[in-house]
Amino acid sequence: MRPEGATKAADVPAAGRRGSVLIVAFNYLPERIVGVLRPARFARLLPRYGYDTAILTATPQPEDAPLSIRQIPYIRTFPEKVIRKLFLPGEESIPWAGGAARMAAAMHRQTPFSAVFVTSPPWAVQRVGLYLKKKFGVPWVADFRDPMRGSSVRLDHAFPLHDGIFEPRVFRHADAVIANTDAVEKLWRKRYPQWAEKFRTIWNGYDPDEDVGPEPLPPRPFRVLGHFGEVFAYRHPGVLLGSIARLIDRGLLDPATLRIRFYGGSDALGDPGIRRNLEARGVIEPAPLPPFSEARREMAQSDYLLVIDFTTGAPGLQVPSKLYTYLRIGRPVLALTTPESPVSRILRNSGVRHACVFPDAPADRIDAEVLDFLRLPTDPVQPSSWFRENFDCTAQARTLAAIIDRIGRSR
Repeated sequence: MRPEGATKAADVPAAGRRGSVLIVAFNYLPERIVGVLRPARFARLLPRYGYDTAILTATPQPEDAPLSIRQIPYIRTFPEKVIRKLFLPGEESIPWAGGAARMAAAMHRQTPFSAVFVTSPPWAVQRVGLYLKKKFGVPWVADFRDPMRGSSVRLDHAFPLHDGIFEPRVFRHADAVIANTDAVEKLWRKRYPQWAEKFRTIWNGYDPDEDVGPEPLPPRPFRVLGHFGEVFAYRHPGVLLGSIARLIDRGLLDPATLRIRFYGGSDALGDPGIRRNLEARGVIEPAPLPPFSEARREMAQSDYLLVIDFTTGAPGLQVPSKLYTYLRIGRPVLALTTPESPVSRILRNSGVRHACVFPDAPADRIDAEVLDFLRLPTDPVQPSSWFRENFDCTAQARTLAAIIDRIGRSR
């Protein structure tokens, strides 16, 4: 499961200047959401491989932001509000993309781009790549941090109709289409064999320059299982909480010995009755999601770490970005996932203690897995060399540079 072109960072050769790449990211630094990390890392690392970068974003920038970052304000219009409320809830950037395309064209006229890299969601931003491709012939890399079709977030309203039209249009015109897991790429190749040569995988990963690792555990009479990030109605820990409740009722788990902290807490924790029961026993502790640096400290001081990959109504296709941080911390990871998902395969090869709970398994099997997991030692373990070599973001940037080289030569 080695990402295409991935090498050890030390093996990456220096490169002369090859051109300039426009990165279109609706959300970008300094916004505090995990989706900004991927484009920000590419922006920082692509110059190592010969490509200067410019950024086009909707995120307001500080006064001292580099001149290479251009911000187009996102102004919500009444027609957009109606469309989103009735048909496409949560689908930001619909009117923003038009203004962004015009700004991108002006930037290209001033300093021509070798390629445009557009990362989504939100999905309308891909219109910027389509515009530059059709008007100027700029090679277009369409990057999907989440899939459109196949995501349970998009199973209702008008999403299936919209995605069935928009997705193949992107795939037809883009010069390269990037998935962030091999499972998504495999799905695309099966669905669109006519464009299979365009599909590539560039995994998310970790930044070796970031200081991430375990910290001493605070003295406390209980162990903490931490989850970091919002919990959604379609992706929730109900299976785990049901198991915890059963183990307590059977006398196999003392509720005083465990705290499950949901940083970024949510009401979408599964069965309300079970949630109230565990809250009353002090097991569940909702907490606000702190900024990145503080969240990493809380992760580093958790006994166990929880990742929720199982999504109702959809296969396990994605890898939550928090998993890469969890594995660098090295304490036991509990994953709610599906068999042979990218998450389960990464954990299997990571060298870090873990357990995978499959929500479709019989309740007694789930209970045994959870109980065995909570008995694991909490001393941290270094992740394997396989993990370090495959998910170092320096190698991911090298892969993207190679893709841009290829599509530039093919024109």
